[in-house]
Amino acid sequence: MDLHAGFDVSLDPRRFRRSTNVRAHFGLAPGRHQSGQTGRIGSVTKCGDELTRAMPHKAAITILTSIPDNFKPRLGSP
Repeated sequence: MDLHAGFDVSLDPRRFRRSTNVRAHFGLAPGRHQSGQTGRIGSVTKCGDELTRAMPHKAAITILTSIPDNFKPRLGSP
């Protein structure tokens, strides 16, 4: 799979002032439901490209399934 698959290559990162704007652009920001003084946070809005939202999930699954059974992480310095 191409690294740029699903991404708008003309997307200029300088157009986003905050990381939350990037999340909203790709549909990864949580939805908000507010009524009077009550407010709750819902699931992701899914407004952006479906492939772009799926790529982090696929990457995490690939990493987790490719770790050998005998892998022991080193914590700290040797």
